[in-house]
Amino acid sequence: MTLRLPIPVGFVSERCLVYEVGDGGVLSLIEATVEDGYCVFTVRQLGQYVVVEAPLCGDADGDNSVTNADALCLFRYIYDAIAYPIDVAGAADVNGDGLITNADVLGVFRYIYDPVQYPFE
Repeated sequence: MTLRLPIPVGFVSERCLVYEVGDGGVLSLIEATVEDGYCVFTVRQLGQYVVVEAPLCGDADGDNSVTNADALCLFRYIYDAIAYPIDVAGAADVNGDGLITNADVLGVFRYIYDPVQYPFE
């Protein structure tokens, strides 16, 4: 059956993900499309589903834009993660290697300079 969940107000539709909530609260990603303000997906049986907004890649400070402030946030985190924690670590790993390093800082600067030539992977 096909289900349609409304995209919450304030969410960026291109960054919406749908998860099925399983036993013990385990989340499983569901393949979904966005149509007219809804996340649309097909399931075999009814269950509990949730729409979340993925963080914007490179947005280390969580302000929904990628700027020099994000590069500075990453740089501070690299050199003192306790004093400068990052709330959106998934967005900070811009090269997708599972680590937050100077390569991610460079990736943010490159993206700011020319997002077409240096897109995030």
